[in-house]
Amino acid sequence: MKEFLVVLKIAFQFGFLKIKDFFARLLPNVKHTLKNAKEKRTYVKEWAMPYLKAIKLSWVMAWLGCALVMAAAVIVILSLTTDYYMLTYKEYNLGFLRNTEMADATMQNLKDEFSDNDAVLADLDTFEIEKIKIGNIFLKCMDKDEFRETVVLAAETIEYGYKIYIDDEFIMSVAGKEVYDNALLDYKNDRITISNDINSKYDSCKITVANKLTYERECMLTKDIVTHGSYQGLYRAFEKKLHYRIECLQTESKRVPYITYYQRNAELYPGAKKIISQGKYGAKNVQYKVIVEDGKLISSTIVSEKVTKKAVMRKVEIGNGTTSGMAGGIVLGLPVEGYLTSDFGNRSDPFTGKPAYHNGLDIAAKYGTPIIAAAEGKVIQASDKKNGYGKCVIIEHASGFRTMYAHASSLNVKVGQYVKAGQVIAKVGSTGRSTGPHLHFSVIINGDYVDPNLYF
Repeated sequence: MKEFLVVLKIAFQFGFLKIKDFFARLLPNVKHTLKNAKEKRTYVKEWAMPYLKAIKLSWVMAWLGCALVMAAAVIVILSLTTDYYMLTYKEYNLGFLRNTEMADATMQNLKDEFSDNDAVLADLDTFEIEKIKIGNIFLKCMDKDEFRETVVLAAETIEYGYKIYIDDEFIMSVAGKEVYDNALLDYKNDRITISNDINSKYDSCKITVANKLTYERECMLTKDIVTHGSYQGLYRAFEKKLHYRIECLQTESKRVPYITYYQRNAELYPGAKKIISQGKYGAKNVQYKVIVEDGKLISSTIVSEKVTKKAVMRKVEIGNGTTSGMAGGIVLGLPVEGYLTSDFGNRSDPFTGKPAYHNGLDIAAKYGTPIIAAAEGKVIQASDKKNGYGKCVIIEHASGFRTMYAHASSLNVKVGQYVKAGQVIAKVGSTGRSTGPHLHFSVIINGDYVDPNLYF
């Protein structure tokens, strides 16, 4: 045997040197040929033919024979030096291993997991690992994961199962994940439905389960895995504990109100109103997201808005005010030029978004714009009462008739002072409960707020 190995070694060294010498002479010619790509065919003939003639068929056959002998020798040597082990359980062959260290460590881990269960420990001791003699180096052997999987599946006392959780609360263990998938699918189909009125009202709807559903594949006691009636039990658990959610998108076309701009006109009769240009409503598409859980509306929020038609501003000129009006009545002038952002009456509260009563007009203007008295009268308030109006002026014009100017940045008058129509009494600001610089203008008659538009 030793002599054969020596001869094999000499033959290998001789062949390696020959091949090395051959390629040492071949490579320079290859590099040279690649650099001269246009003439490569000519060069191939010039430098390749001598080598091809030098290699005789007998040499080719000899080297092929040596290669086959070497391959056979390697296979024989590996077959004689490789140890194999066979895993058995109750006389059943379960597979083969390369070594026992990995198997012993994996088996010990399983015993540690079930160290308090004598039945499992006794069952694991039933597995045997036996060294075998076999001349097949291509024998498929188990790795660590395959070995553990094989042991768990073969053992009678333990098994792989799926633990099902709803909101991290353990529900039950089932043998296969398909039980969980089928029960959940049937629950969705049976219990979570979209009524026809929702389908007809909304563009698209998505159904989801509001709970946190999880499952884990674990090795556990066979007796703890529910096999009979597992589907029905899991379905009943879903009925009791799961909450469904329907999320729908709805697109509505809404009217965009036009803005009115008030400006003074000294040529107009005091209190007269002249419409310079009519306002036109615009349009926009508003997309809402509606969420319903277990049939109850949870929220409705705006996702996006897209203007499809721009609104046209309305311009109105108002004559200067005076204390004398027709038939002895009060005629008011425009206290500030600007944009009417909120009219008298019901509206959505700018802070809460809920319906609220608005007791005056909001006219937006640049910060610091002068505010004039709408009519002559006596100042009965010029302060901040901390009631939401901020810095505020109230003027009494006649018995029971008053005007209020709120949210000012500064005040130009004092209590008890008499002012004329058109006199500057304050400047536009955003004090108190305000979302931006504007004048809140109110008309009060005998303690009741009335629409100021009636007196322009």
